[in-house]
Amino acid sequence: MTRAEPSVRDRLIYRISQRLERSESPRTQMLAIVVATAAVGFLASVVLLWVGLRIIWARYALAVAIAYAAFLVLVRLWLWLSRDTGESDLDLGDAMDAADIASEALDLGSSGGGGDLAGLDGDAEGCLVVAIAAIVLAVAAAAAGYFVLTAPTFFAEVLLDGALSVGLYRRVKTLHRRHWLESAFRHTWMPFAAVAGLFAFLGWAMADYSPGADSIGDVWETMLGR
Repeated sequence: MTRAEPSVRDRLIYRISQRLERSESPRTQMLAIVVATAAVGFLASVVLLWVGLRIIWARYALAVAIAYAAFLVLVRLWLWLSRDTGESDLDLGDAMDAADIASEALDLGSSGGGGDLAGLDGDAEGCLVVAIAAIVLAVAAAAAGYFVLTAPTFFAEVLLDGALSVGLYRRVKTLHRRHWLESAFRHTWMPFAAVAGLFAFLGWAMADYSPGADSIGDVWETMLGR
């Protein structure tokens, strides 16, 4: 079976990602963005509780949505800083002749719940809630790790569709033009949606285990009381 030849866009993204890895620290930058995003999500949950949103699952889901919005804002800030400092050019003007890109063959490497947990005794139910929390945190950590590991490619595509788009799209007529936000959303919405759904499920399980609880502290007190 013949392997499909990489598109012009794929080749550009690969070359930009290689230059980013040589000239910057894209994974470190993404780690900083992820940490800041997590902090925004935590603070959002605290503020939502303070303003009166006491339904845990709804608050957690909304906090993740707010964190995602903050993530996209931080990516936009990264793009703006890259363009503002001039680093976005990465000497691509000399290295990326449109004819070479089009012809070059690049090897890319081969409120409370409904009582569904009521059949368990208190200790077993508490252990289940802890297990769910551990799974949710593991998935969130895996999503963060995925963002960090794929940061060079992610930033390369965002950079291509943002700071570099004007000149390159004129030179490479066959290159499909996208908005940077479209590329960022396409790469990240599924992990964030999964994390939001799991946190919402965790919130439901916590409320089911400890009716009337509106925070982790309340659930923890219920566990100690049992």
